[in-house]
Amino acid sequence: MALEGNFADMPLIDLMHVFHHGRKTGRLLIANAPFKAMLWFFDGAIINAGVVKNTSHERISCGEQAVFDMLAWDDAQFVFLPPNPQETVSVQIQRSIDWLIIEGLRRRDQPQRLAGTTKLQPTSRLRLVPKLSQASDITLTLEDWRILSQLVQELSVAELVEATGWNYDQTLKVLHRLIALNLVEVSCEIVVSQRSLSPVLMAPNPEHMVETRVRGLVQAIKARLRRTSASA
Repeated sequence: MALEGNFADMPLIDLMHVFHHGRKTGRLLIANAPFKAMLWFFDGAIINAGVVKNTSHERISCGEQAVFDMLAWDDAQFVFLPPNPQETVSVQIQRSIDWLIIEGLRRRDQPQRLAGTTKLQPTSRLRLVPKLSQASDITLTLEDWRILSQLVQELSVAELVEATGWNYDQTLKVLHRLIALNLVEVSCEIVVSQRSLSPVLMAPNPEHMVETRVRGLVQAIKARLRRTSASA
């Protein structure tokens, strides 16, 4: 029996995870006018993909780029069908599901999220986002975890450069990735009215913010960092 639905009810990311963990083999047909697309799964892995125009069948993208294009679609119809015995599909994609998802999200969100990061200065202050606990669902590199483990408290870019021992460009590269993944954010500047220095206009106590927002997360980051380092 075919699985049918809409991305509004079940996003492509969820479908990819379901098929991956279920080790499914088959074809995911997607319609998003004026385009239609197909993902080929084998034993839970995506092996090929393509996007074409609905009427002319002109090829728009294929392989990894086609997956990235589909991940940008928020509203599309889909149906999952068993493999066609008469069809021969070449393996054009060898990346993991996790990599495809993360890279697709980075490419989709980068123009919006990185708009502010191009203005990062050595004095720009950074912090963990409130929902960083969700990072356990994302495959991160040792460099990513090294930055995250330093952001137990709010730090400037210059302080991160000193703490990691990296150069400025390398630190910015990792920060851009973490901001694109919505794991790190630039701390908003507090503008105090010239007419009043009332305490209610002062920035929150950084120690209190760390205690209330990331106490449990800090331990998770450190534990993950130790496990990742041990297995490296």
